Amino acid sequence: MRIRGKGGTAFSGGVIDSLGDHRIAMSFAVAALRSAAAIEIRDCDNVATSFPNFRDLAQGIGMQIEVSDA
Repeated sequence: MRIRGKGGTAFSGGVIDSLGDHRIAMSFAVAALRSAAAIEIRDCDNVATSFPNFRDLAQGIGMQIEVSDA
């Protein structure tokens, strides 16, 4: 999952390993809205288990989410 932020903030993008924790994955997804660059969140398949429609809702509020198989 890679999310492109809106910019205008003090932090840039990066790579986050959620370590299988859906809370970390979703928190950084929201944080990415204010990031100057994309944030790549790794190991986030568990989000679909705990919050099945998270991606649809997130895209509905403007998150640009790309899901990769890597």
